[in-house]
Amino acid sequence: MLFSGYKLPFLISFVFACTQSSLFAQDVNATLDTNTSVNQTNIKPGRILGRVFDADSGEALKDVTVVLEDQNRETKTDLEGRYRLSDIAPGDYSLLFFKENYQRTRVKAEGVVSGRSKLVDLPLNPDYSNLETLDAFEITAEDLAGSDIQLLALRQESMVVMDAMGSFDMSRLGAGNVADALTKMVGTSVQDGKYVVVRGLADRYSNATFNGVPIPSSDVYRNTPQLDLFPSLAVDSLSIKKSFSADMNPAFAGGSVDVVTKAYPEEFSLSVSSGFGYNEFSHGEGEYLTYEGGDSDWYGFGMDHRKIPDNLDAFTDNSANGGVFAGLNRNNVTQEKAAEINSFLKQLNKEFVPFKKSPQLDYNLGVEYGDFHELDDIALGTMFSVDFARKTKATPQKFYQDPLWGSGEINQISWNSYESQVGTESAEIGSFAQIVVIPNEENELGLILLYSHTGEKEASYGKMLKEGINGETVETPSGILPPKKSLKSNGKREI
Repeated sequence: MLFSGYKLPFLISFVFACTQSSLFAQDVNATLDTNTSVNQTNIKPGRILGRVFDADSGEALKDVTVVLEDQNRETKTDLEGRYRLSDIAPGDYSLLFFKENYQRTRVKAEGVVSGRSKLVDLPLNPDYSNLETLDAFEITAEDLAGSDIQLLALRQESMVVMDAMGSFDMSRLGAGNVADALTKMVGTSVQDGKYVVVRGLADRYSNATFNGVPIPSSDVYRNTPQLDLFPSLAVDSLSIKKSFSADMNPAFAGGSVDVVTKAYPEEFSLSVSSGFGYNEFSHGEGEYLTYEGGDSDWYGFGMDHRKIPDNLDAFTDNSANGGVFAGLNRNNVTQEKAAEINSFLKQLNKEFVPFKKSPQLDYNLGVEYGDFHELDDIALGTMFSVDFARKTKATPQKFYQDPLWGSGEINQISWNSYESQVGTESAEIGSFAQIVVIPNEENELGLILLYSHTGEKEASYGKMLKEGINGETVETPSGILPPKKSLKSNGKREI
């Protein structure tokens, strides 16, 4: 009994301690469950996106089935071979790609991060297992070396009708814009860093389209736009067609450039670029011809400073049309008429004398931005770029000689032959913006904005020639040639 009486309190204490431990464990588990639910609430879903293309030709494949095996979800690629799977929890997944006449391919998508995009591009290999194997055979023909048929066949085999470059090649070659990429393609070059020249034909023989739509140029003297306006960030592919087809605009003889933009950026991208240039004719001479102009000439906006007065027609009309000077003489000039004339004269630009100025280095600045935003109900893709360039150019000497063909002398030129100097300042601003709204995986709604501005300021100075470049005699303004100089030697007259 003494032994039992001693043991009972010990058992009660042990049971009480176990009960307290159990309650404490339940409180800890409840706290852990609460923290876990809070953390899961803060975790944003990720997404997997990419592009599927033919491994042999590089052509985008549409209607490729993409299966997310871990969640039994699937989608199909669009016309550009792109697919997108949203609302995916962070982790590692397995993707299955399959399409008729192509090999089934399984790819691991590891490291899907909360709120970010996992890019998985896949070259899909064609399936040749259903093709029949032919026995070896040999074709023989007569040697047509040097014939028209062989030359025609050689031209057909060696001539490239269409060249293309994708965004991957543009990135690999370091092309910052479309103009840079064109310099890496066969048969094309770029003039002034922005205008395309195909097969040696200037830009007047070429044209450019943007997603199949013709693009106008901000320069009235150019047929193609400034192709350095399109950053490589926004370009999905670039193609040059050098021959005609029924679905193309026939307004070209050299080639047609088509710029196809991306539907949306896959991930965040920010690029800042700058460049400097040196022109031997302007910087080498140490000065170029210019004039004061307006304050906004530096940006290429100076039309207000050169605005023509509104009442110009009234001052240029003759007396018969009832102009300001109709019937006006010094005896009937009134104060009102004189004030009107003085007001008109004050509106005229009085800059007639250019001067020479030391040039600065040519330079350009550019900013490119792109990102993909996953909102509550929709996804939003944004791309934006802005570029600014400023250049100076000088032509120290420019001669114009007009021969007097009717005089019968080849060493005589007209009195309106002259020597001139030309200085040019140009400023260019280009901007590209694209916004794509993705309400679901089957639909996209996009808006693309383009802006291009070119301003050019030119100053020139000319004077009459006293003598031709090769010593030709210059006619006087009255039309009478100056007397020829002559001397006599040994009874002969030499001119």
